[in-house]
Amino acid sequence: MRDRTRRERWKDVGIAALALAALVMTVQLTGLPDFLRARNAGADSGAPVTDRASLLGPYAAAVTLSDGTRCGAAWGSGSQAIYERFSALLGEALGSAGNPVRATAESWREALSGPGAYFDFRAQLPLALLAEWLGAQTPEWDAGDSAGELVLALEDNAVRLYYRSGEAWYSCATALNGAVLTERLGEFSPNGAVFAFEAGEDYALVEDTVLLYGSRDTLQNYTVRTPLQAGQSAAELLAAFGMNSYMANSYTEADGADIYVEGTMSLRLSGDGTVRFWDTEPAAGELSPAAAAELAARTVQSALEETMGAAELRLWSLEYRDTGYTVQLCYCLDGVPVLRNGDPCAAKVEITGTDVSWAEITGLEFTASGGTEAPMPPELEAALVQSAGGGSMEMWYQLWNDQLRADWVTA
Repeated sequence: MRDRTRRERWKDVGIAALALAALVMTVQLTGLPDFLRARNAGADSGAPVTDRASLLGPYAAAVTLSDGTRCGAAWGSGSQAIYERFSALLGEALGSAGNPVRATAESWREALSGPGAYFDFRAQLPLALLAEWLGAQTPEWDAGDSAGELVLALEDNAVRLYYRSGEAWYSCATALNGAVLTERLGEFSPNGAVFAFEAGEDYALVEDTVLLYGSRDTLQNYTVRTPLQAGQSAAELLAAFGMNSYMANSYTEADGADIYVEGTMSLRLSGDGTVRFWDTEPAAGELSPAAAAELAARTVQSALEETMGAAELRLWSLEYRDTGYTVQLCYCLDGVPVLRNGDPCAAKVEITGTDVSWAEITGLEFTASGGTEAPMPPELEAALVQSAGGGSMEMWYQLWNDQLRADWVTA
């Protein structure tokens, strides 16, 4: 009897050893299973972003040739194609930019009208983020400046960088070779695009950098629904924030919201599809602006990639905090950002140290209906703005009371 018990024990030990060996082999081949993986792997782990290229791109872009003619595009594939041909040059210009000097409205217009490339990112983004994202070093003089519009201007075979920050304009000398920019400009053919200030007195009061003519992709019609609902399987959603569904405790609040708690991390999934996450003990350390933006984007994309449908996420803002950054992302359709009840923010993420410490995400799913939108042509909208005393005009997808439509927003 004693010998058989001893044999059974050794048998159990052998089985356990074989199981451990199998686990080690699995980890070597495939990595840790989801429920054993660590908290946010960090921005330097090499974890892929679902679609990094779409996270930073211009709403509008234009190329002005040496004879003053222009190829311009607003939203969609046209503006993205221009940006892709110049993004490396833009990064080089940012990385080599000298100290900025204040520019006038007149010199800004001259830069727009002369040979060069123009980009309107719509959002105000730190120059340090743009430079690093484009593979360049942050300019030594950088003091936290942000820009929404930038121009690579060819001046006397040299390239000068102009940028607009709020209501002010600045320019910097760069080390970018003018011949390289000239060669790149020669790849484009004019399509009749003009800026509002070039269209005559009838548009004198319309904001300078509105492209009145040029290529514009057809805007599709979309339906919207809320796919993230309390009570659904939350395993993938928890994994996006470094939590695991095997170890998290869960309960349902009186309003129907599902709560998940694991150690110092908590996640709340409301019935309206709003996700809130917080971690009271994020990992210490420090990330660069681009690394923080990528960590925020990767987290949100992982949470929404199976549910947001035809939409893409785009960086909307990055603000510095004493302990890290606050990153906002917006939904984009056909290259046009989405306003939800007047707010472009689809996700706000706080990065503390090297972790996501807090996040709020509005989960929406966008599906093309097969129809198209028919907003007012830009020249007619510009005429209305002019008659109203002037101002800006921007194309948005606007969501009010679950109804989505593309239209101009004026201010």
